[in-house]
Parts: sequence; C-alpha cells; structure tokens
Amino acid sequence: MNVTFGAIAACTLWAGAFVFIKIGVQWMPPLQFAGWRFLVSGLALAPWVPRASGSTWEELRLVAKRHVWLLLLMGLMQIGLKYAFFYLGLAFVPAALGAMLSGAGPVVVALVARSVSREESISRKMWGAIVLGGMGVAVLTLGRQRIGALSDYAPVGIALIILSNVVSALGDLAVSKDRKGLPPMLIASASLVVGGLGLLAVGIPTEGWRSPVGEPLEFYASLVALCCISSIGFAIWFTLLKRPFVRVVTLNFWKFLIPLLGSVFAWIAMPGERPTVVALLGMLLIVGALMLLSRDARQSQ
Repeated sequence: MNVTFGAIAACTLWAGAFVFIKIGVQWMPPLQFAGWRFLVSGLALAPWVPRASGSTWEELRLVAKRHVWLLLLMGLMQIGLKYAFFYLGLAFVPAALGAMLSGAGPVVVALVARSVSREESISRKMWGAIVLGGMGVAVLTLGRQRIGALSDYAPVGIALIILSNVVSALGDLAVSKDRKGLPPMLIASASLVVGGLGLLAVGIPTEGWRSPVGEPLEFYASLVALCCISSIGFAIWFTLLKRPFVRVVTLNFWKFLIPLLGSVFAWIAMPGERPTVVALLGMLLIVGALMLLSRDARQSQ
C-alpha cells in the first residue's frame, strides 16, 4: 500500500467517525461508548491477524506472551490513555477548544518526536507547514463554533487534552521504533482490546454503569460503523508505522485532514451544520500546509 494513500484513507475513516460518535453518545456516556467501540473493534480484527501476518495462532500466542508488557503499553498509550485524557479534558473546556487542541495533534507530535528521536529530523519547510496547518485547524474550529467562556478548571482540561496528544505521539513512536518484529495487525488488535478495556475501567466508575443492551437501532448502527472505522483505520495506521523509512512526524501530518474532512462530513450529515467563510479559510490553510509538506517530501527524495 502506498504510504500517502494509506494515511489519507485512515484519516478519512477517522474523520467520518465524529458523525457516528455524536449519534452514539446520545444513549451512552462517552468513555463507555468509546470503550465498547474499541473492544469490539479489536475482537473483530483478531480473526484476520494470522492471515495478515502469515503466522499460525500458536505462533502469535507465543509472540504475544513473550511481549505482553509491550503490547499492553502500546494499547494503553495509543487507545486507553489517549482517549481517557481527551474525554476527561473535554469535561473542563468548551467543545470548540477541545476540538482545536485535538486537531493540532500533529504539532505536538512534531515537538515530541523531535525531542525523543534523533531520526525524526524536521526541515524548515516542514516546520512552516506544521505551523500553517495548526493555524488552519484553529481558524476552521473558530469558523464552526465559538470557544465560549472558560471555567476556573480550564487549564486542567487543556493540560489533559495536550497530554492526550503527547501520549499518542509516544505510542506512535513506540510502534514505529519497535525492534521486536511484532506484526502490525497483532499490535492493532491487541491495542484496541487493551485500550477498550482500559476505557471501560475508567468510564464505569466515573460515569456510572450503562448497559449496552436494549438500546435503539440508531445506537447499534453507529457502534457497528465506528467498529469498522476503528478496526480498518488502526490496522492501516499501524501497518504504515511499521514500514521502513516512514517517519512518524510526516505520517502524523496527514492527521490535519481529520478536522477538515470531519467538518465536511458534518455539513453533509448533521442538521444545522453549515459552512462559513471563516471555516473555509481554515480549510484553505490546511490544504496549503499539505501542499507544502508534499513539496518538501518530493525535494527530500
């Protein structure tokens, strides 16, 4: 699979998730809904792991047993802690600010990767593209909704959402730099299961138990859609991260597409969502950043 095509495909899938999340959380609190989503996604992906990795179940069992702590760490960083920090942070800040901070994830990834890995060099053009993309996310978010008043606990929420991005960056680096030869599909399936269980462990005591049984058809339709999005999206993403010479910073740069495409999907599918001039300006900035990245990548080849 071409790296650029795979990154765009994964980000397009994740962008479409926002519409279904808005539907699902009408009947279930966000942490528990995310927990069930990732747990089921990981279990659904498991039967495909032997075929994708070219290994038998027994071989995979031995690999998983040998590296169980690494798989647990990856699952907690990529799914469990990342989404727990994000949803907990949203409780302290307006949704628009949370979306802006989350959408600026590639900026945090660049800073973290540059700090902890010498292999993740960043050119001046790429820094320019990163800043331009971050500005685009901010303008796009402000064009869709106002920030609103901040509470006294807003700094806590901001710190939690930034920490969510930091944990995600460290998780991507852990997968990319893995020298144990773990199959990417095994990492994806295990991470989704571990992360889903972790979110349920946090969500049930903090939100109160909500049974997934007996909900309306819309709830299950959104859950099935999100499970497909998560399993396919993370399988693609982890496969790309394990590719030789794929840099975490460059790959994560494509995540600027998520708020852009998420806005487009919301305008199409959600009643009351309409494009604004400011939001369209933010989109143009993101597109400009992606074009700058592509030019820098071609020149470095």
